[in-house]
Amino acid sequence: MIKIHFLKNKKKLFTIILFLLFFPNKSYAYLDPGSGSIIIQILLMITVFLSALYSKIKIFFQNLINKFNKKKKDIK
Repeated sequence: MIKIHFLKNKKKLFTIILFLLFFPNKSYAYLDPGSGSIIIQILLMITVFLSALYSKIKIFFQNLINKFNKKKKDIK
């Protein structure tokens, strides 16, 4: 019984420590003006990459479907 009570206290202490580490009261951090433009550029790069990837995948599957449709037409 004593061990179980000790483990419960350990879990509570661990939870409190995590809460204090991840949610501090004061923060003296700031974002300088250049940080905003870097964040916008990164978001734009991700958007362009995903759209290019989507179009490549779309073209690949269209070509694959066209190959199967040609084979069916040749058999008839």
